Amino acid sequence: MYLLKYMKCFPWVGLLWVSFLLENIVASEESSTQRSLTCSGDCLDASVEQELKTKCPDVNRNILVGYTPTGNLSAGKYERITDGDNSTESCVRQCCGRATCNYVFMVNETCFVLTCNQGPDPCVPVKLPEGKVVGGIIKMVLVRSPTKESDTCEVGLEETQCKTNEICSRVNARSRNGLCKCREDFIVNPEGQCVNPGSMADGDQDESQTTSMPVVASSTKKTVRQLEVSVEDKNVTLPSNEVALFVHASPSAPRENPYSYEWRLISHPTEDTTEGTKEGQMTDKLRLQGLKQGSYVFQVVVKGVGAYGTTNATVTVFPENRTNLAPLAKISPAEQTVQLPTASVVLDAVGSTDDQKIVSYKWELQKGPIEYTFNPTKTVNSTTLQVENLIPGNYTFKLTVEDAGHLTNSTTANITVIKETDYPPTAIAGKDVVIYLPTTEVTLNGNSSTDDKKIVSWEWKATGESNQAADMQDTHTPYLKLSHLQEGLYQYELKVTDEAGQSSISNVHVFVKKNSGTPPKASAGADQSFSLPQTWTTLDSSNSTADTRIVKWQWVQLKGPTNATIQNPNEAKANVTGLTKGDYEFQVEVEDDAKLSAKSTVKVTVTQKTNKPPTAHAGGERTISLPSTVALFNGSLSTDDVMITNWKWDREPESSAAGVVIGDSDTTPILQLTSLVPGKYVFKLTVKDEQGLASEDVATLNVKEDPLKKDLIEIVIDIRMDSLKEADLEKFLHQMSFLLHDTQLVFDRMQSQLNTENAVLILHGTDDARSVIEGSKLASELRRRLRQDVNLLQFHIISIDTVLCLDSCSGHGTCHDSAVHGRQCVCHAFWMENFLKMKFGNGERNCEWSKVYVGVITCLLLLMLFALLWSLVFLFRKNLSNLKANLSTKPTANGISSSARGNGKRHYSKKQYTLLDDDEIELECKSDPLSEDDEAEFEDSDSDVLFETKQRPNSRKINGNSKKFPLPSSNGHHHHSRNGILKPPRRVKT
Repeated sequence: MYLLKYMKCFPWVGLLWVSFLLENIVASEESSTQRSLTCSGDCLDASVEQELKTKCPDVNRNILVGYTPTGNLSAGKYERITDGDNSTESCVRQCCGRATCNYVFMVNETCFVLTCNQGPDPCVPVKLPEGKVVGGIIKMVLVRSPTKESDTCEVGLEETQCKTNEICSRVNARSRNGLCKCREDFIVNPEGQCVNPGSMADGDQDESQTTSMPVVASSTKKTVRQLEVSVEDKNVTLPSNEVALFVHASPSAPRENPYSYEWRLISHPTEDTTEGTKEGQMTDKLRLQGLKQGSYVFQVVVKGVGAYGTTNATVTVFPENRTNLAPLAKISPAEQTVQLPTASVVLDAVGSTDDQKIVSYKWELQKGPIEYTFNPTKTVNSTTLQVENLIPGNYTFKLTVEDAGHLTNSTTANITVIKETDYPPTAIAGKDVVIYLPTTEVTLNGNSSTDDKKIVSWEWKATGESNQAADMQDTHTPYLKLSHLQEGLYQYELKVTDEAGQSSISNVHVFVKKNSGTPPKASAGADQSFSLPQTWTTLDSSNSTADTRIVKWQWVQLKGPTNATIQNPNEAKANVTGLTKGDYEFQVEVEDDAKLSAKSTVKVTVTQKTNKPPTAHAGGERTISLPSTVALFNGSLSTDDVMITNWKWDREPESSAAGVVIGDSDTTPILQLTSLVPGKYVFKLTVKDEQGLASEDVATLNVKEDPLKKDLIEIVIDIRMDSLKEADLEKFLHQMSFLLHDTQLVFDRMQSQLNTENAVLILHGTDDARSVIEGSKLASELRRRLRQDVNLLQFHIISIDTVLCLDSCSGHGTCHDSAVHGRQCVCHAFWMENFLKMKFGNGERNCEWSKVYVGVITCLLLLMLFALLWSLVFLFRKNLSNLKANLSTKPTANGISSSARGNGKRHYSKKQYTLLDDDEIELECKSDPLSEDDEAEFEDSDSDVLFETKQRPNSRKINGNSKKFPLPSSNGHHHHSRNGILKPPRRVKT
């Protein structure tokens, strides 16, 4: 309606609209052929289309039954395909594999591929009338669109622009542009010329094509009947997985020429990789077995003599009508035996299963020692149970699991705790002792005695047949002191006792012999002298003598420029290595079996004939990765023919400035560098010998980022780092591992929190495949598991977070880690934090709120609050003034309150107005009028008068008598008399 009005006002708009409709109608007529070819009947399998889309993007699923190319045999080159399984899908794959193939042309079960050599026009499929096909059932499928176009032309000039027997066909109804096409009843021959079909010689056609391919019937007509084929769809519910499909064709087949049947699988569930089992594929009954849940689509083709029909059937397999099964409780391990001092075990219920989901875990102590106290608060809905402080005895714990359907199942686990075995001690009084007079004192050592617990008692006493007395001290300690010994044999017994009262005994003998009194004679050998590069020598004390025998040698260095290395110093011959230029002095001390000893020295002089410069070796180039924060530059492999006397490490200009040198290590062979950050560190080593010759070498250290940096998490526990023991740490990590059953936690390092000095554990996680788990996911999973098993851990966890600041900040900010304010989100401009979520939600840092929206909402709230307050104040003041007026107003005879008269304020009582007598047109106040003095006092201006009564005439007749009215007063108002009283006219004021 509106469009018609608009077209009436603007006629040119109507012309354009009509033109648009006509153009679309023509375009719709030209595309009607393509719309008629939509997939409404037989179609290729969707999987075939998806398979060939990459190589042949134009492939179309439509199987055009009863269609032939417009140009018939002259449409292009036909090629018969003998490979494959004679199916349409196989023929389509063969055509797609040929670069020039455009269409698939099927004659019954024979495959032909068509290459259009004269553009798309001769190959356009055209529907043949029923009964006009010779040779059986024909089909066409588009695989690759022809690219060659017909010659362009202009309507009216076809004689000069088109070939013989061609006309110029318009592209659309409003255009003079067109394409050259054959005239009506003309076709294109193989040479591309438009000719009359009757003029084509029989010899021009390929014999194989004319005898095998269908053509439009000319004189002989053969009708193909369309059969009505029906198959009932079937539904199957598991566990039944068998079904039979029956096909019915109408009309029925004659007995002499029965129908043939062929069943094809069109689609099946993705879970069914075997496609089940089919029986009777070529009969009217198809039996299916081994079906899976989902939908199967089968196509049946029924063929007869001059008859053809097809239809689809769907078999739907529904899932089994499942009933809720009770869960299965399982404890791992079901049986445990532990021996003190191990006093804690862990029971795990992760192996419990259910057909849906287990929602509740309940642990109970069914049987245990009387003295044992079980704490059930740590077992509330937890998949693990940690039992601590066990005492010897037998324990039975019960686990009850419940699923979402409130079905339960229980099982038990047994724990046997055995007392710790206490073995008796082993007393060891020591080896027998031989002393020589005049030595009369000796100390016996029994501290090698052992016990699995603790030895609490030591007792020494003299035994044997010796009648000689000796003084004994500290007889109840591991060390027995003997004095005043005499020549002879002494025997002593050591008895040790443990906490359980078990004891053990050991004996030791003391031999006291006479001394010959002659000490041995020591000989360190002759002085030696040699030159570099020899840096070793042999010291020989084999010429030392004694009147008995020498039982001990001891070589030591007394002097020398360096500390040489003495090999086998407790033998008569000792090898000395590591000598440098200078004078050395070595001493040997020999001792005989009478404990008499003697000493001797020998000098070794090492000289240097030529001096060679040293060779510096700084260590080359190395690469390390954080978190290693200490690195060593080893220059100890530097060499010199004598000795290096000076070491100096200098940082090169291209080196990173980070890294702190520890102490004076830059003047030693090994440089120690700490506080490393990622970068390249270059140091130059300079070495000098005692004569000033020097050598230099450069070492490079490449420090890379920690590859696990983004995957590390930090756990802050509520205990000071200096109070955390190694045993507590191992136990805590063991407890943490039970929070994640399928994840292995790897401990990296530990550090102290800056402000609280609490212990911060740095670790990462790996899965079963040894792959590192993303840090943010691991931290989130630990927090979730910790909320479920909050009482499992020994220490309270303050926070679990990633080492790096990886918060997304809602996509409107960046995560910032500050030593002062801690980790926070620095929001972008116009964004701020949702403090409600931080304080009362999950505590996640965010930048969710827009400052613009928050500002607008805040202003609206303030305006609403201001309006509410203003309304309350207004109502309060109004009610207060009315209350005061009611309390202060007392009516009087003249309508004015007494209080008003007293304070000089005017308060008027409420006036009511009524009509007077019918013959008098005036208003009368019901309340008593004021006096004339008061009326003059409260006289109002004319601007306040709303209306007043009309002036009556000076006289009128009442009861036949003329009555005179008084004249107007000096103030201009007409007064009238009523009941003998003169009254001014009434006026109503605003």
